[in-house]
Amino acid sequence: MPGGKPSRIQHFSMKSTLNELSTDERLSFYLNLPAGSETMELSDDVYQGSAKMYEENRALFYYEKYKGSFLEWYCRNLIQRIPFKKIRSLPNYEQYRNLLTLSDFLNLFHDAPKEAQEGYYLIYHGEKELEGHLPYIRKARKVDDQEGVLFKLSTIRHFHPCKEAQKEDIEWENKQDDVIWRGATTSAKYRNTFVERYFDQYDIGFSTTKQFPELADYTRDMVTIEEQLKYKFIVSLEGYDLASNLKWILASNSVPVMPEPTWVSWIMEHKLVPYEHYLPLNEKLDNLEELLDWAEKNDTKCQEIAQNGKAYMSQFFDEKKERQIQQELLVKYTQQFDFRPTK
Repeated sequence: MPGGKPSRIQHFSMKSTLNELSTDERLSFYLNLPAGSETMELSDDVYQGSAKMYEENRALFYYEKYKGSFLEWYCRNLIQRIPFKKIRSLPNYEQYRNLLTLSDFLNLFHDAPKEAQEGYYLIYHGEKELEGHLPYIRKARKVDDQEGVLFKLSTIRHFHPCKEAQKEDIEWENKQDDVIWRGATTSAKYRNTFVERYFDQYDIGFSTTKQFPELADYTRDMVTIEEQLKYKFIVSLEGYDLASNLKWILASNSVPVMPEPTWVSWIMEHKLVPYEHYLPLNEKLDNLEELLDWAEKNDTKCQEIAQNGKAYMSQFFDEKKERQIQQELLVKYTQQFDFRPTK
């Protein structure tokens, strides 16, 4: 690597690092509350808007509206039992907007504490940043977002593939000493620059270019998770918000190659450390050759990076604990924010 190894690599630790946070630390982070904060004052405009149904992709949720309904049964018994790729084949799929988010949320209430069942919640079903200063519950927020409340949403898309990765994965020494990436153009033009730069050098290309049809020359065949796991290094790039492949890469025996996260979600991506959990692309995304050159000379350390990622992700796979944390988050949300309609 030009100029020698970065100082961070010189001090690389071969010890697997979990960086597991306590439940209280996680709840504080998800709720976006300052350390030691017990209450948060809300401005008048929040109270005035708390009883409204918000515009596209935003809504005021209260469990009583769905309790005992067909939709609750539908979300609890159908949605969570099929792969993401087949979700659109479900009956009545088009009838319910934002079904994946609603399903994850509804599934928590039937055995939740009464305080949570009686609460009112502002939910944002979409992607991208939000204007305004309302504590919307959402699957992801920008690193510097001081309002958004994180929740474990879109699990079928973001967490279920982790199980597939763990099932289909192979040992490090049996993987190809190479890199791969597939993804959509989305609205992130920096993906376009990355693909154009490396398309002819590596197995990197778009799986679809519907947002930018003019980039059709940079498409490659679709590749399954199982096929991608044959590579030691898998690129992860943010799109509208999160990189949808990051969680399953971390859960595998492969190494994520990615820039520093600008979005965070339930897995707290800001806790990931370069050269400990992933190989870091720079801001221009033009140092892939250097990273792979270093990786070729440090195969054992790269294998350790892959294991660190698996150790980090393991804290999110205890389903009983995860459910308890989410239900406790619901209770704390109702304690911090009162969105009950005023009469």
